[in-house]
Amino acid sequence: MISAAMPDKQRLPWLDSARGIAILLVVLGHIGQGATPLRQWVYAFHIPLFFILTGILLRLRPDRLDQPFGCFVRHRARQLLYPYLTFSAVVMVYVLLRHGVSACGRVLIYTLTLEGHTTLWFLPACLLAECLFFAIRRSRFRDFPCFLLLALGSGLYAAAQFHVLGGGEPAAAGPLFGMLNFFCRAAIGSVFVYAGYALYPRLTRRIDALPRCAQVLSSTGVMVVCAFAAQLNGLVDLHYCVLNHAVLYYPLALAGSFSLILLLRSLDCRCAMLVFFGRNSLTVMATHYALPIVNFAIWCVSFLSAGQHVASDLLALLIVMALEAGVIGLINRLLPWMLAPPKSAGR
Repeated sequence: MISAAMPDKQRLPWLDSARGIAILLVVLGHIGQGATPLRQWVYAFHIPLFFILTGILLRLRPDRLDQPFGCFVRHRARQLLYPYLTFSAVVMVYVLLRHGVSACGRVLIYTLTLEGHTTLWFLPACLLAECLFFAIRRSRFRDFPCFLLLALGSGLYAAAQFHVLGGGEPAAAGPLFGMLNFFCRAAIGSVFVYAGYALYPRLTRRIDALPRCAQVLSSTGVMVVCAFAAQLNGLVDLHYCVLNHAVLYYPLALAGSFSLILLLRSLDCRCAMLVFFGRNSLTVMATHYALPIVNFAIWCVSFLSAGQHVASDLLALLIVMALEAGVIGLINRLLPWMLAPPKSAGR
């Protein structure tokens, strides 16, 4: 879950740290170029990690699933769809000033169709994924067969779309492909939400039975194996439902995400920087690529080293996150209405 889900006193620092690492990986993935081994590993699980964390938070806060469906949708729309619209408006102003009316019109269409401009796609997709998860959980059908069917159907559609479009952008191929792509990535997201909700308690019971050293070593070992195995599936992209081999995509995404989550939980990670960016991951997600922050960092690094090497990518990452820290401070202090509508008097 990309927005705050608990009061500060109920927060788990290791979970915020996991969200912080996830948003760092998202930024790092947008800095690099081409299907490098690092980007293939990052893209294998960084977005599924957000969905899995959502499922874990829903497991930790079961009262969220006890409320009526309409209340759940309104609550999550307030947390996800409202900032999607406010940040999209800021992006449209920037695009209008920089590229003109025509480009601004394209961003407006992307916004209204919930396709989202660049990384803003994630917010409406996350909302729909959570609604699908909620609806299936509250239905009379068994959970696992429903989500297995979504996984199989999404994998088949992703393969067909990749065959038809050759990896191209679905929204540019027409409104039908755009709508199907929007539903497909939300369906994939709901599968990962379910995985976080259903698998987290089982995995923690098993890993808690091990000594602390064994917990760390096993989680690290799985993460290393996933880094090598991700090279077999190539560069994937959930934004455009490019899964390559779905048989590899789902296991790699689950293993990479859970190994990181369980490692941070075993270490009880309380890194202040990771917690800070984790708690403000929505702002980073909405601004780092939709606004020219990443491009500015890459431009700065280009004066120091040529090419897209790991060292220059990491330096660009430091520049982006330093700028994002300023953006977060500005919004939290002066523009909090961008994240949530002001509460009316008397509430």
